[in-house]
Amino acid sequence: MLRPLSSLSKVAVVVLVLLLLACELTLIYPAHATTTLTAYRSQQRVSLDGVVEPGEWNDTPIISISTTGMSVAFKQNGTGLLFLMIWQQSSTYCSDQYCYGGIELGPLNNTGYMGTPSTPTLMILVSQSWGGVDELVSNGNLNPTPVENSGYKTQTICGFGPDVSGTYTAECYRPFNLTNAWPQDFSLKVGSTVEIGFAVGECKPTPGDHLATVMSTYVLTVSNQTWTPLQTTSVSTGSSQSATTSQSTSMPATPVSLYALVQQYGPYLPLAAIVVAAIHFVRRKGWTGKSPW
Repeated sequence: MLRPLSSLSKVAVVVLVLLLLACELTLIYPAHATTTLTAYRSQQRVSLDGVVEPGEWNDTPIISISTTGMSVAFKQNGTGLLFLMIWQQSSTYCSDQYCYGGIELGPLNNTGYMGTPSTPTLMILVSQSWGGVDELVSNGNLNPTPVENSGYKTQTICGFGPDVSGTYTAECYRPFNLTNAWPQDFSLKVGSTVEIGFAVGECKPTPGDHLATVMSTYVLTVSNQTWTPLQTTSVSTGSSQSATTSQSTSMPATPVSLYALVQQYGPYLPLAAIVVAAIHFVRRKGWTGKSPW
């Protein structure tokens, strides 16, 4: 015949369940969902001058990356990847000529926040401090290495247009066919999919002063399809001109589900277990030797 659980046993069961939930939910649910961005086939010519001309980017969605405060767009013209980056000065991460903005390309099997020694990533950064664009290799260290340090060549070219209003605009092109590139570079083509990250920061005092997305948050797919706009919005370039662009971000809605609850409260389950156990034993000690009457 089964005997009822003692008070101590009940608390032990509660603590065990909370700890198991914390472990299981951490394993089952990823830190975030992955969003797919698409580089559609270009229908408008782009002048790489760092100024968004009317119509230049109307043939692809302009996406807002909230983590970095950057707006980006991607498309391909048959010979290479075209991309647009627009970001703002800030007192913390982008206050002077050492400010940079950029993207980071990584392999799909990368599991690091940036690159790792086994899955290095390629940063494509634009800044006034080095006169335009440079490509750097990241293997997880705080100090990425310019490809030129190993005798290779930056493949991307950019027109960069900082202006007096504090807005930076870069229009860039990266060819599909690479020349004297870093050996682990990403030779994109129609049908390619890569991890992609976004960053805004300062080159001094250290490269670590920046805002950036986790690499597994976004992937970029190069498509041969043209884009069909779903809605029209206006994106300010910070200059005297603005580009009215049709935009469809295809961003997933925030789920109201167990997943969301796990993300918000999951990390606190071990602490909750400790608190429950502590309260129980304090109460037991306080009642020791006392009559309940």
